[in-house]
Amino acid sequence: MLRFPELARQPRGHGEPILILPGYGAGDGSTTILKVYLRLLGYRARGWGLGRNRGDAAELLPRVLKRIASFARRTDQKVRLIGWSFGGYLARELARERSDLVGQVITLGTPVIGGPEIYRCRQGLS
Repeated sequence: MLRFPELARQPRGHGEPILILPGYGAGDGSTTILKVYLRLLGYRARGWGLGRNRGDAAELLPRVLKRIASFARRTDQKVRLIGWSFGGYLARELARERSDLVGQVITLGTPVIGGPEIYRCRQGLS
């Protein structure tokens, strides 16, 4: 609340589509505040709508790609991706694969190097 005046003065969107990808073990509920804030600024922000992020990149990438393609088609614009932790890894991979659909990637707390194996090791799943 102390930052509200500063946050309220941020650049306004004009309906640009944004898909927010949650971190490992989280779902859309973990990104609700970000989604609401971006909508207040005028962006067309959406959660990924795929439930809890279970960290299975091979299973998630095609499913998220389908959502990005649909969102891009509906808005007739490239989709901006915001990914938190493992969601950021997915966002980077999707942008690399489909730069024709993805206009920008923003990551929050995502390692610069590495992929799913880093997340599995951190969670003791290796």
